[in-house]
Amino acid sequence: MSSTCQQIAILALEKIGVLGAGATPETVDTDRALGSLRSYYQRLINGGAFGRCDDVIPNSSPYYAGEFERVVHDGTVTVILPQTLPYVGADESYGEVCFDVDFGRARPPVDLCLFSEVSTAVSGGYVRDYIWDGRVRKWCEINGLQLTDYAPLSARDEDGLACAIAIRLAATYGQQPTPETTQSAMRFEEALVFQWSENAEFVERGSFW
Repeated sequence: MSSTCQQIAILALEKIGVLGAGATPETVDTDRALGSLRSYYQRLINGGAFGRCDDVIPNSSPYYAGEFERVVHDGTVTVILPQTLPYVGADESYGEVCFDVDFGRARPPVDLCLFSEVSTAVSGGYVRDYIWDGRVRKWCEINGLQLTDYAPLSARDEDGLACAIAIRLAATYGQQPTPETTQSAMRFEEALVFQWSENAEFVERGSFW
């Protein structure tokens, strides 16, 4: 089940007893939880949960990005994120998660892969980090998440993600997470790092006679 950032925020607040079940949260609480959610994704990125990126400086526009790239430009380049990529073969880096599309040689981006775009423009520079969430098959931008947006990774384990945010919020509210909340958060992160929840439909088709 996928959730919005607001739903994850409310569930996290409930888990540490700040909000009663079914109660409406104050705006200050949901905003604080949203900030914690954004910073949690950044911590996962900085900690290497989604791999590392290679720096790329495009020499033309538009630039069609690849997986695990950090594209740096001066603000004059249009970057296009891929929805499909060339098949690389079973003996290559990501062959084990490839599949054919209409019997062609194309595949979706690798589940949980990272992409970053950095604009160094003097006016209006920015950094945008994206994660490919294979469960919903789309790129999720982390930096500008709003309460009504889909919460990246929530389709994998809504409760585990909420537990991870609850732990980050607990100290702010002077609360102590329950052992169950702590264990659920740990299992959620372990599943991400070890990719225990790889989608079956992303496995390469078998070779028959």
